[in-house]
Amino acid sequence: MVLKGLIYTSAACIMTSFMTGCGTAVSSSYERSTTTAATTTTTEHTSIAETTATETSVETTTTESSSLTHETTEKDILDNSLGLLSSKEDIDLRDIDGNGKNYEFDYNSEVYSAIYTPDNWKIVDSYKITNSADMKIICQALIDENPLHGKDMVSYREARDMVEEWLQHNLAYHIFYDNTALRARAKDVDLNPEDQGRNIIEKYRDIAKML
Repeated sequence: MVLKGLIYTSAACIMTSFMTGCGTAVSSSYERSTTTAATTTTTEHTSIAETTATETSVETTTTESSSLTHETTEKDILDNSLGLLSSKEDIDLRDIDGNGKNYEFDYNSEVYSAIYTPDNWKIVDSYKITNSADMKIICQALIDENPLHGKDMVSYREARDMVEEWLQHNLAYHIFYDNTALRARAKDVDLNPEDQGRNIIEKYRDIAKML
């Protein structure tokens, strides 16, 4: 329950920052969440055995949260500063096998893979890219090459809402720093119709059920 609380609170903090262009660091959210969760959990448990178990759980979570505080800042997840790209041509998106499926693009002296299947773009190692302006340019290049339907399967997705989905993956990658399986799911973003418009709390409520 403590870890789930951290997920929800941190998710809300980062999405608020993304939408407004300003916000507090991820570390502050984690520290406040851990303090609140510890107080609530201790109050709810009355027996000595239950209290001891709760204190152990909170202590473990606090240690994990502290590690993330030192390792991760909001800029690791979302960077609102001036980007490296001025246009989609800067990434040189290219179809490497001529089959309209396997693509590559250049960004910050690295080559990234982008895989297209019907109504889905997958960017491999997308967590490394955090600048929102550059993310938008990259998404625009992808949908100019192969558009994605919106959730209603009539409209089409726009770069802006694709960036919001990408941000959620970046956030998950850093939240689940000690869970190999969940981190592996988060490191590559899959942009598709199904996830359009899902807010960050809904997305992480589903992930929390797996914990």
